[in-house]
Amino acid sequence: MTEKLVIKDKEYIIEYSDTPEPEPQPCFPTLSKKERFAGLLITTLIGYYLQWGSLSSLVSTLKTWQPASFAIPYTMGNIVSMAGTLFVVSFQEQLNSITDYNRRTVSSVFFGSMAISLLVPLFFSNVLARFVTIVAVGTQMVSYWIYLFSYIPFGRKVLYSCCSCCFDLTKRAVRR
Repeated sequence: MTEKLVIKDKEYIIEYSDTPEPEPQPCFPTLSKKERFAGLLITTLIGYYLQWGSLSSLVSTLKTWQPASFAIPYTMGNIVSMAGTLFVVSFQEQLNSITDYNRRTVSSVFFGSMAISLLVPLFFSNVLARFVTIVAVGTQMVSYWIYLFSYIPFGRKVLYSCCSCCFDLTKRAVRR
């Protein structure tokens, strides 16, 4: 259908379709909703298991200064957790959500720090690379939680206020 719109002696022609756009399908359209949410839950739990499992090697990582044994499983856990969302939404929807204006910066930091914490320990082994890996994993941890809270209404605002409250308490304790 076409419609003519006139604004201040200028004509604009608007074309639109009566048929609604098809809803994007999840990556596994043959699964029922219950099965898709079970897939989401299982992959998320596997991802969290990898993350927490890597945290058990954190103490030895700090002693030996070999962050690869911690950084690689931790990052793989994040990747598995993120892949679980593909059970519920399509890849295109997830990509649109990641590149949304409100999430663009934190998504870039999150995925960039994941790439750094995977690639640097694999290809470099000097002290600077180890330090960069540890900083990248720390950045990845913080940006992951900010990214997750961006899906909750007012979530980031609550997270920031909780963190600022904790830092305020720390400052008060240090002053005494």
